Amino acid sequence: SILTLDNEEAHILVGREVPFRTGSFTTTGDGTSNPFTTVQREDVGVELTVTPHVHDTSSVRLEVAQQITNVLNTPVGGSGFADIMTSKRTIETTILAEDQQTIVLGGLIQDDVNESNSKVPFLGDIPILGNLFNSRSTTKSKTNLLVFLRPTVIRVKEQAAEITREKYNAVWEVEINSTNHDQMDSLFSGESPER
Repeated sequence: SILTLDNEEAHILVGREVPFRTGSFTTTGDGTSNPFTTVQREDVGVELTVTPHVHDTSSVRLEVAQQITNVLNTPVGGSGFADIMTSKRTIETTILAEDQQTIVLGGLIQDDVNESNSKVPFLGDIPILGNLFNSRSTTKSKTNLLVFLRPTVIRVKEQAAEITREKYNAVWEVEINSTNHDQMDSLFSGESPER
């Protein structure tokens, strides 16, 4: 959940800062080297920026920017350094929704296939017989980016306190009784869990 005022941008990031190498040593014309490394830190994780515009008592226009960034497995180069590579998925849109209406954005599907080889040292290098000491594995993964939004217009402070209590109770119930599927359904429908 994220809470903000009308026409005010709200931003939330769940992730970490990752150092990216942006420079390294140079060699001058006379053969001497000037070693240095510059590093720039960037945010990696799940990032959401939303700006609500309440039109009347029942509709809200939302400016939404969603970004998911992951660090990929990066092979080490010939110089002994590994430049970090990231994958990025973004959604930027403007939508109109009713108060407490659930909207689903996304549907971007990504299929990844990773192959890995391993072998027993020395024995895996023997011609023909080396295949007996080699192992190959393939891992397939599918990623589907879906964003669920449910704007709620809060008009009085008592309503804000009630929503906070409901969210706290819902998280508590899921943590204590995580196998209760009915409880998860009530979170998506916006119902308050029974204590």
